[in-house]
Amino acid sequence: MNKCFISGIIGAFCMLFLILGYAAFDSIMSKQRDIEQDREQISFVSSIDKQDCFVCGEHTDPLTAHYWNEDNIGIINLNTFEMMYIEINRYDDNGELIQEPAGVLVSDGLKCEESWLHSMTDPDRGYSYIDISNITRQIDTVNLQSRLCQDCLDTINSDCFFDSQPSEYAVISFADKKIRAVTEALRGYGFDTYSVYSEFEEDSIRLKVDFCPVRYS
Repeated sequence: MNKCFISGIIGAFCMLFLILGYAAFDSIMSKQRDIEQDREQISFVSSIDKQDCFVCGEHTDPLTAHYWNEDNIGIINLNTFEMMYIEINRYDDNGELIQEPAGVLVSDGLKCEESWLHSMTDPDRGYSYIDISNITRQIDTVNLQSRLCQDCLDTINSDCFFDSQPSEYAVISFADKKIRAVTEALRGYGFDTYSVYSEFEEDSIRLKVDFCPVRYS
């Protein structure tokens, strides 16, 4: 009887291990499926023609029309397309570059959806710090795909590797009409005449933007 009892105990443990092993395997496969679904979601497809694009198209959007062709950047919300203009290079009313010291730090702020943006810019030294708080990491895909052309969306798609969902913010260049995503997968990059670095917290981002044109050509 003791042998039967011991065999029963061993059989029960074996069955328990099999059940736990199957549950762990199922959990791993479920996470893998979620990752693959997330990867599929980060592939934006435009629903407009290139000439209608908010960034590189032939438009006269009042939010950005005054700044195009300036060697500056903006921080843009991909849901509302509201923008914070970062004036590192100063221009007069005629669009001419002001080549003299500003002598001041420039502070700016913007409330955008649930987020707060604040910038501190030093035009004389060519840098800006931008703090974005209360980010959601949620993008209105339909609105985004109806505002940007496929070329611009392909750039955002290429920045969102390693299964990293982009934040709802991006950087645009007014000089070259380009856009780059703000994402944890890509913490720093050169962007035309600027370098952009980002630090992510759970619900906030700090950006450091430096004006650093190519020294040698």
